[in-house]
Amino acid sequence: MKVTGIIAEYNPFHNGHLRHLNESRERTGADYVVVALSGCFVQRGDAAAAHKMLRAETALRMGADAVFEIPSAAASASAAYFAAGGVRLLAGTGTVTHLSFGSEETDLTLLGEIAELLADEPPALRETLKAELKNGLSYPAARSAAAQRILAERDPDLAARAASALNASNTILALEYLIALKAQNSAMIPLA
Repeated sequence: MKVTGIIAEYNPFHNGHLRHLNESRERTGADYVVVALSGCFVQRGDAAAAHKMLRAETALRMGADAVFEIPSAAASASAAYFAAGGVRLLAGTGTVTHLSFGSEETDLTLLGEIAELLADEPPALRETLKAELKNGLSYPAARSAAAQRILAERDPDLAARAASALNASNTILALEYLIALKAQNSAMIPLA
């Protein structure tokens, strides 16, 4: 049995979400699609535009087979905690075989290499990150710059391709999903 998981806010649910839900089912050949959904509060602590029950009902009417609520502590936090909480919830079902997520960059090899670097945090990355933070960059910008610099030392072509990926909001979240899958030793198969 194939069960595809999606981590979402659906704040509000729109045609792009419907397309993602349908394509996820089709591309994985899923028997079921389950959604890990934020509750009354979404990333960075904002109140959801619609009540969680309405968003869950909409997801079910649009084709999800089940909806589970991401704990508020994860749902209202940064991308890393949101991703980790969603992955933990889906893995906890014991049935989810695939994790589907939207991303501006869909090359899983590229995403995997970037995620591996960010997850492992080698000393060179940490040192470069500290230097970028001292230069006044925000944490996300400093992390992106540090990763690009380290990747450029390894493979200039890879670094050039990674540059746009590290600055696209959905891809940043996709990287966090891959990092969470690795950190939690999950067998879920990612689909970008």
